[in-house]
Amino acid sequence: MKDEIAKVETRRSADEAAVEALLNREIDAFFSLDYAAWADCYLHSDKMRSTMMSHELGLDVREGWDQHDAGTRLHFEGQVPTSERWEKRTEAIHVRGDMAWATCRATTDASLCMMGETYETWVLERHDGAWKIVCVNVMASRSRQHESDGIAVDATGRVVGMGPSASRHLQNHPAFTLRGGCLRATDPSVDRALQAAITRAGALHGFFEQAAYTEMEGQRFAYPIVIERTDDTGHEVIMLTVQDSHTYLEFGTSQATTARVDASALVFGLSDNQHRVMLGVVNGQSLPVIAAELGISPATAKTHLQRVYEKTGTTSMTALVRTVLSVA
Repeated sequence: MKDEIAKVETRRSADEAAVEALLNREIDAFFSLDYAAWADCYLHSDKMRSTMMSHELGLDVREGWDQHDAGTRLHFEGQVPTSERWEKRTEAIHVRGDMAWATCRATTDASLCMMGETYETWVLERHDGAWKIVCVNVMASRSRQHESDGIAVDATGRVVGMGPSASRHLQNHPAFTLRGGCLRATDPSVDRALQAAITRAGALHGFFEQAAYTEMEGQRFAYPIVIERTDDTGHEVIMLTVQDSHTYLEFGTSQATTARVDASALVFGLSDNQHRVMLGVVNGQSLPVIAAELGISPATAKTHLQRVYEKTGTTSMTALVRTVLSVA
């Protein structure tokens, strides 16, 4: 009996090694643009299924080998070999007879699909003694755009990722620092507001918590912290958003922030000049700077701003920024 159990365990270990080798061969062939080697890893059958999802590109479902092949073939035909790196870690492999399934986590600096980190589930079948992939599900996490522009923190507030632009901004910023691996403000009142916002965002890292918040508020979590500059040159906006079980903090105006400004201009019926003045305010610019950039006098810029206040029901730049950025 013990001998039989040992044989089963040995066979299972060999199968697990064969499955892992196949998955590594598949991704090697993909990045080296070896189409024949890549295609050989799959079962060419109508039962083949693939599901891929990223925040930038949404959900893609392929049914059957022909659909999966047709979509992926564009990668092989439209790319040239590069030095893009990848790393895949197989977390678990389970084998039952002629079926196996594996869970993996991979990271890459490749621009394809704008994927930074992926969570993958693979299903394989043994055909004529060889393992073949019959189903693959790839979920991309951590938007590459977010990583390049902002600071990512976990639910406890610890910094887990920082893009180059955010790193440069933070190094020269007089009001912020890293302390104990966490982002902190040097001004105690600002730090209290910052930590409270990070804690609030951290409570929404789960899928169902985000879903409940969105249903209740009518929009996904997005919270601006407005910091007044002591030199009277304007203010600064830090936008907090939640995605992929992380909180992202972005300094300045991101594409998402600009989209909210544009939406607010429509909601409140602003003219083009009022819209431009409002965008300058959200960018943290002072009124003289806004006037100079628009090629108008400070008095005219002040008049436009006053009309914006009236239409939005606000009376200060800080209140205006919070109101504008609350529009979904």
